[in-house]
Amino acid sequence: MGALEYPVSISDSLGNLLFYSNGATVWNRNNVIMQNGSGLYGGYVTQGVYSIKELASDSIYFLFTIRLWTDIFPHAPGLFYSKINMNLDGGLGGIIPGNKNIFVPGTDSVDYAMTGTRHKNNKDAWLVLRNQYPQAYYSYLISSSGFNPIPVTSPSCVIHQMNNLNPGTVTTKISQDGKRLVSVYHTYDDTVSEFVLLITCQEQLYPISSSIQNTGVISMHPSHVSSPKIQKSFI
Repeated sequence: MGALEYPVSISDSLGNLLFYSNGATVWNRNNVIMQNGSGLYGGYVTQGVYSIKELASDSIYFLFTIRLWTDIFPHAPGLFYSKINMNLDGGLGGIIPGNKNIFVPGTDSVDYAMTGTRHKNNKDAWLVLRNQYPQAYYSYLISSSGFNPIPVTSPSCVIHQMNNLNPGTVTTKISQDGKRLVSVYHTYDDTVSEFVLLITCQEQLYPISSSIQNTGVISMHPSHVSSPKIQKSFI
């Protein structure tokens, strides 16, 4: 697998590999391209692929991908998802026909940053993306009813403008307790700036409620690791 940025891998509860993806292709546990697993609308963006299990099924997974801003054919950029059924192909899994590269409306200006966390009820999950127009975070609920394409929108205090000439990058991570989120921004102009956004999240739902912004100057791609509760972040 070729992956210039962040890939994703999924295992079962015993740690056995099920599949992995770079956002453009998905491979099964035998390191073979999964049935119907090529031609995904994604790949080669910072955090462009993420997977969450469908809560109403033991065998189906959502695979979310972000399409490059420069890729406008056969579909405009944005957030897409495909559904993987692990019962297909003799248990090796495959993308369900008719459930591949489904566009999520209103996501044509999302950044290359995607992450997720458990809901406070410890059953549902949140998929979180950074958007540009408007400058906000989109949080999508995945519950026993499936994927809700209408997000909770939370304004960001950082203006991060990305285009074909000045793409920039951003990475986003959430603490293990689901209460804090950190985004690191990096632009490719004469002054390379990094913005760190620390956000405290409400406990019941996910909307972002407060933030602290710090700025600095570095010369590297954005990457960071954090302590479990993001009390410390290393950039």
